Amino acid sequence: MAVAFAAAAALLLNACGSGSTESGDGLPSKVTIGAGYDVTGAASAYGKANAEGAQIAIDLAVEDKMLGDSTPTLKLEDTGSEPNQVPEVFQKLARDKEVVAFAGGTQSSGVSLALPLTERFKLPFVVATAATPGLLADNEWAFRTTMSNAIIFGQSLDLAIERFKPQHVGVVFDQANPTLADTGKIAQKAFNEAGISDVRLEGFDGASTTDFAPFLTKVSRGDDLDLLVSLATGQAPAQITSQARKLGIDVPILAQQTIVSPDYLKGAGAAAANSFTVGTYRPELSDTELSKRFVAAYEAKYGKQPDQFAGDGFHATWFTLLAIKEADSTDREAVREAMATVTTWDGLPETITMKDRDAEWTGIPLEITTDGPKPWQ
Repeated sequence: MAVAFAAAAALLLNACGSGSTESGDGLPSKVTIGAGYDVTGAASAYGKANAEGAQIAIDLAVEDKMLGDSTPTLKLEDTGSEPNQVPEVFQKLARDKEVVAFAGGTQSSGVSLALPLTERFKLPFVVATAATPGLLADNEWAFRTTMSNAIIFGQSLDLAIERFKPQHVGVVFDQANPTLADTGKIAQKAFNEAGISDVRLEGFDGASTTDFAPFLTKVSRGDDLDLLVSLATGQAPAQITSQARKLGIDVPILAQQTIVSPDYLKGAGAAAANSFTVGTYRPELSDTELSKRFVAAYEAKYGKQPDQFAGDGFHATWFTLLAIKEADSTDREAVREAMATVTTWDGLPETITMKDRDAEWTGIPLEITTDGPKPWQ
């Protein structure tokens, strides 16, 4: 039978600080959730925020007495931005009998290596940020609480087509990154289906490329380009934007939501203006009670405002906590079954829908200005 977690989350919000939330009698005094994020290394800008958001979920659950007399804890391991560390960390935590579920995963490259282990260890894996389409496949032990690239970037593409009405599109993408290679194909298909036949794709190796001028020159041939799509990670999005502007490519740039990071504006400077994306979460644009509490707790603990990656970490852990409460058990199979029956639950931006174990909601259109991300009007 399908379950909606929204009612449970609303109860928790209404009972904030009251200690009145009913507990599950089947829970022990301590409930441990395992987590693995890229706290250090190349992806640390995302992974550290993931981990911080996850801890806030634990803190709010303790404050709410979400699990009654049981105290939830987070057992965090650093996966160091190394893909092969994710399965190693997963196995380490899976062998810990106190760990009820694993909520983590910053990059798809590492998560894809760990997911096949879930059946062997019978440990639910709730993916926080890794967004490769099809990542979960038919794995009944895997769930995802962020939106896949097919969903979130699909919303970006729909908006760009509607608002810019492009006829000549250039797409530069990291062909060595499976997620971005897939996203490039998604983009080409979306434009073609909208009647835009002139879509120029140029792939590069993200691990070794810093000079993007050759690729940008190819997609801007003829000086008739009216939209540039940039699909890259790390410092590359800022480099692509800066180099495009130096080449005289002044058209709107559509990119993934990683461009809302301060690193993008710092790296691209004034060139970042006229860049667009759709994000999963922006605290200043979300007015749910859960978001307000999350922001207040995060700022009090870390002295800064959370970003969407902190939101991802929060969501993965919050969803896991709600499932444990619903299961009234720390039995891994019981928790997995509780997750599998969810249809909706209250997230930070709005009510989140689960379809085939993947989360979906309406993203937030954003324009990058020299003052930072603003609503894309």
